[in-house]
Formats: sequence, structure tokens, C-alpha cells
Amino acid sequence: MRRQNVLLTAFLLFSLVMIIWLTMGITYGLKHGPRMDAPPVGAGAGATGGANAIGEWMAGNKANASAKEKEQMEVPAPPNPTPDSEK
Repeated sequence: MRRQNVLLTAFLLFSLVMIIWLTMGITYGLKHGPRMDAPPVGAGAGATGGANAIGEWMAGNKANASAKEKEQMEVPAPPNPTPDSEK
């Protein structure tokens, strides 16, 4: 066989193998569903927690840094003691 025939055969077989592999991967994914079972982290964690966590991480912060800051701001201040309570 000529070298050109060998290369063409190898290319066609490789393409066929990759299509079969991709089809099997898609079938496996459809049977088993997504693996997103981690709890949401970060500000707005209900719907966008993953995106916010990635942004915080890329900024050099912990993944839930903005959520922690927000929680600390929302903590109510302790009530001021009245002069009557000091007696």
C-alpha cells in the first residue's frame, strides 16, 4: 500500500472511533444526569452561586467572601443600654 492510502485509512478510522466515543459519552451523560450535587456557594447562591464563587476565587478571595461580608453587615447592632438598667 502506498503511504497516502495508509494515512487516509488511519484518518477515516480515527474519525469513526471519535464519533463512536462521543456518542457513547453523550449516551452515558443522558442516562446518569448532571453531577452538580455540591451546595451553592457565594452571594446569590440560589441561582448564580457557582458563577459568583468562580468570580470571587479569580479575584483572590474565598469563594464565599462576598456572602460573608453581606452577612456581617446584616447583623443587627446590640441595643444600647438605658440609664435605668445600670442601677
